[in-house]
Amino acid sequence: MRDDAERCLQAQVENLYGHKRKIAFILRALDEWVSVNGRVPRVLDVGCGTGAVVTRHVAAAGYPVLGIDTDRGSIDEARLRFAKGELEFRCEPLSAVAGTFDVIMMIEVIEHLSQPVELLQLARRKLADDGWLIVTVPNGYGPFELEKWLWRTLRMDRFWTNGLARRLKGLAAGVRGEAAAGTAQVVNSLDESPHLQFFTRGKIVRLLADAGFALLRTGKSSVLAGPFSDSFLPKWSWLMRLNSAAGSFVPRWLVNGHYYLSAVAPQAGKPSDAR
Repeated sequence: MRDDAERCLQAQVENLYGHKRKIAFILRALDEWVSVNGRVPRVLDVGCGTGAVVTRHVAAAGYPVLGIDTDRGSIDEARLRFAKGELEFRCEPLSAVAGTFDVIMMIEVIEHLSQPVELLQLARRKLADDGWLIVTVPNGYGPFELEKWLWRTLRMDRFWTNGLARRLKGLAAGVRGEAAAGTAQVVNSLDESPHLQFFTRGKIVRLLADAGFALLRTGKSSVLAGPFSDSFLPKWSWLMRLNSAAGSFVPRWLVNGHYYLSAVAPQAGKPSDAR
């Protein structure tokens, strides 16, 4: 891995949702693209939100990045906090972006769309012939979605706002060590849109193929994730690392998210699973 990318990865702190694991998948894919093509790729992050979770780290690893999102508030936040050098943010749809890119990322984006294949087909047209696509999505029927469904079914969102629940929430935060951490919450997007798609591996592989992509490699996220885990599970660093590492060993239906690296179909190699 390139030195800038390695330093960026080492600076990441793992969290419940496998943040460092996801960054590692992305940076290693970009590093592999450099090895194959002999130059640094120009990266487009579609649906970048505030740029806090992924976009800024890709730029810190030494890659020129353009982040786009249609939510004005998120882009304003991204520009205020992170835009500098070869990291740029624009409030515009993918259809309005000029030129082509070597790598396009869609990080937790297509599950919010009623017709995700249309965005993927557009991305295919915006990629160079040797371009790669990185897509990450929640496991549509995994622990994360199950916890979200149970949280809503039990009306925990309402309970969590009353007086007793606020006391319990404060107690839970103390048990998890949040006060000692002293770090502000990182907001990925100011646009809280619901999930419209619930992907299985088979469904997204077919979707990528329909859009003109061939799978190169896949990856898996952490195991426990969702509102119950986030609210009550202690945020001990060793537990976060263990939860993330467990994603390498459990069946993919037990993880909270999936990662996909694809190439433009005529250029693609043989699909393989990341371990």
